[in-house]
Amino acid sequence: MAQAQTTLASHLFSADRRRTERNEVTIFTLAALPGQERVEIEIVNLSTGGVLVHAAQAMIENSPVHVDMPGLGWVGAKIIWYFNERHGLAFNRPLDEDYVGALSELHANA
Repeated sequence: MAQAQTTLASHLFSADRRRTERNEVTIFTLAALPGQERVEIEIVNLSTGGVLVHAAQAMIENSPVHVDMPGLGWVGAKIIWYFNERHGLAFNRPLDEDYVGALSELHANA
């Protein structure tokens, strides 16, 4: 079983699967689940197409979600996958490249 989880995790987190460049960041914010339940999340990487977040509460795969993006407000997304506390979210519409660049510089991991 551990081998299957390791294989799944390496597949999920593979850079080859990414469609857009990811920027490593640390941003603490909120996600709103259906029914407006709020969950504290940490965005750990960011691109125009989505984010990787850590959330102590499991969020259900394929569910719609809104993410409170700093300086932008609530942005619609879909939970594409999760494994343990990691969740991959795809935005419903790509974010502006300049916004992502500025936010990435402001919250870059040192």
